Amino acid sequence: MVDESEYRVYMYILQVLKALGWDTKNPKRGGNVYTQKEFYGHDETLTKGLGQEVPENIVILDWRGNRHYWIVEAKGAHQHLSKALEEAQKYADKINELHSGSTAKFATGIAGNEHTSYYVRTTFWNGREWKDVEINNYETTSFLTPDQCTDILERNDPKILDYEVDLETFLKKANAINETLHNNGVAAKDRARFVAGLLLALAQDPNMTINNNPRTLVQDVNGRIESLLELHQKHEYLQEMQLKLPATQENHRKYWNAIVHTMQHLREMNVRSAINSGTDALGQFYETFLKYANDASEMGIVLTPRHITRFAVHVLNIEHEHKIFDPTCGSGGFLVAALDFVRSKHQSNHANEYEQFRNDCLFGVESADDIFGLALVNMIFRGDGKSHIHNGNCFDNKFVLHNGEVKRISRSDSTPTGSTAPFARVLMNPPFALDDKEYEFVDYALEQMCGGGCCLQSFRELQSL
Repeated sequence: MVDESEYRVYMYILQVLKALGWDTKNPKRGGNVYTQKEFYGHDETLTKGLGQEVPENIVILDWRGNRHYWIVEAKGAHQHLSKALEEAQKYADKINELHSGSTAKFATGIAGNEHTSYYVRTTFWNGREWKDVEINNYETTSFLTPDQCTDILERNDPKILDYEVDLETFLKKANAINETLHNNGVAAKDRARFVAGLLLALAQDPNMTINNNPRTLVQDVNGRIESLLELHQKHEYLQEMQLKLPATQENHRKYWNAIVHTMQHLREMNVRSAINSGTDALGQFYETFLKYANDASEMGIVLTPRHITRFAVHVLNIEHEHKIFDPTCGSGGFLVAALDFVRSKHQSNHANEYEQFRNDCLFGVESADDIFGLALVNMIFRGDGKSHIHNGNCFDNKFVLHNGEVKRISRSDSTPTGSTAPFARVLMNPPFALDDKEYEFVDYALEQMCGGGCCLQSFRELQSL
């Protein structure tokens, strides 16, 4: 017996496809999407191939003058996601039996409902087997745009690399998340940590089970956060990253809603893929939070524009052997730009050099707990092997290169015999609103630099360009 709740998925599918650029009208009226039996008598291939079987939706893709198909099958509960995908693939296989060219190339399973959110998994038939669609090395958690489908078809490869996010769409989603958190009583000061925690949980398990009990759901989320932090040897930051239920019982359900619907937004954004793009999407995302909460100046936060971080790493011509430091790293924008710059130069032909840089050469300090959490998330999602991001005041710390290893010690401690300053490149954007003067940050940065090192500071005047 069909779960009645699966019918509630239909409207959601059409809404998401429309938002991604598809014309959701019936193809016989010039659109791209058949819903259930609409193809009978209007598409000979589908009518012959499927017989009496009816998937939820079939998206039409016109590519190189030929019609191709994307099959979408829905189920009403999360635990049936695999079944939905298997059925979508089965329908596509029936269609492909009629054509040696395999015209049904995409199959998507979607499971859930409007109350517990939707899980989506999409695969591509490359002529030999079904493979998961990946964007920037992460499995997609939402539907695809027409351009993404065309790119996959052109290459016959479901791995989309170097995909840049549409920041306008991304930031609209950031505002939508902010509204969700506001409506469900999550205070502005707590939102960055809340989102950072959910990002870590989704990195560990993008389709985690949604328990209907708020306390159990929070425990499930925190368990995944803990697992990922342990994996990256950052367990000491668990308290800063965990979600915390409100004190009063009557607010628990609202907090549950905030978790479930925020995760829905994040999956629709393919947020893991977005963070792993060449854009500091997480920094942009958090900047939207700050504008909404209007507390950036109070916190002394200065978010460096993306064109400045990219300009900086190009000017300093960062190489894989350079150790990089940002003493006021915020959400990690300069470090992300350095990582992307070196990756673009070395990952294809000198993978070992890129891996060395990724694992051993990126260091940062951030004093604000919630922003530190976002920096940590940013680096973890980008595959930074060690995430040498430290929570605290940079003036309390110094870094030394001792026996070939960069070590962080108290600034008041004696420098170990035989050690040197470690950093070849320092990039920073000091928090202008704080009591510490800008020159104090410059002096501190110079102390950390090795001979022949370079320092670039982003000034307010430069950011206005």
